[in-house]
Amino acid sequence: AKLLGRLVGSGHRISNLAKLSLEDLREMASASEITPSSSEYSLKISYKKIFELIENYEVDLLVSEIQRLANCLGVKEFIFSILLPTLQATGRLVEEKKLTITQEHIISIVIRNQLAQIRIPNIDQPKSAVALATPEGNMHELGIIMANILCRANNLATNYLGMGGVTAFTAIFLSANSLPSDFVS
Repeated sequence: AKLLGRLVGSGHRISNLAKLSLEDLREMASASEITPSSSEYSLKISYKKIFELIENYEVDLLVSEIQRLANCLGVKEFIFSILLPTLQATGRLVEEKKLTITQEHIISIVIRNQLAQIRIPNIDQPKSAVALATPEGNMHELGIIMANILCRANNLATNYLGMGGVTAFTAIFLSANSLPSDFVS
């Protein structure tokens, strides 16, 4: 899957790649000199492109680029190499008045919608789980959504309680005996 992602990321069409054998794909990758360093370069270019698109309010192209990256990268790499740095840089650029609050909200919505498409099942019959909720008054849930995905990607069961504070934390304390949670985040 990662090999396919790197080939698609370097410009090959998935429809052309789908008919090839694994050996053919490996040959194509080595002929294209797709290496970790060229992959890292590609990530830097994509990261720069995200901000060029948002600066120009090209939302449809931004959505396409985020979707392309999500499809080309593994879940962990997508979150750690693209989403977290994008969110951190966005906050910094808003503070520096280089991006507007509207642009920040656009990026957040695009990322939120992409995260909603990632489906990793919870472990059946876990002995314990990680409970996830935002603190009281904190309405920013992207962090706990990513934490939920990363926990599941690492075979940790989760109890996602959401955002909004009182309701979520009340739910944690009221159901502490019924939820098999070892950790609360």
